[in-house]
Amino acid sequence: MQFIKWLKSKYKYWVLIGYLIIIALFMTIILQRHTQEKQPLPPPAPVVNLEEPLKRLEQLERELEIQKNTTKQQETANETLLNNIKQLEKRVQAHTEVVKRMCEYIVIITVDKKILPRQCLPDYNWRREEGL
Repeated sequence: MQFIKWLKSKYKYWVLIGYLIIIALFMTIILQRHTQEKQPLPPPAPVVNLEEPLKRLEQLERELEIQKNTTKQQETANETLLNNIKQLEKRVQAHTEVVKRMCEYIVIITVDKKILPRQCLPDYNWRREEGL
């Protein structure tokens, strides 16, 4: 009972709250319809300038020619370098063989009071001379 008395005495507040709720509902419904009705604008047609693409194309063709020339130059330089490497490897191999032969001749021993290169006596027992 007291609740009903309190409600009757404060009915103005309840009416105000009801109005606010109804207004909020109507606003949300109106905003939803308004946003749905809006259609996105089509994008504007781009302005085409034909001179710029032609200039860009010519520039790209020039750069392509330059790149072709540099790749040809680098390929020929690479081939010459590979040939030089092969020649140098052959020279190194020849020099190492010469050095090996020279080292074989440098190692000498005295056999029967004669100085002989090591290569002249292949059957000789070299361990006795080398101290092994």
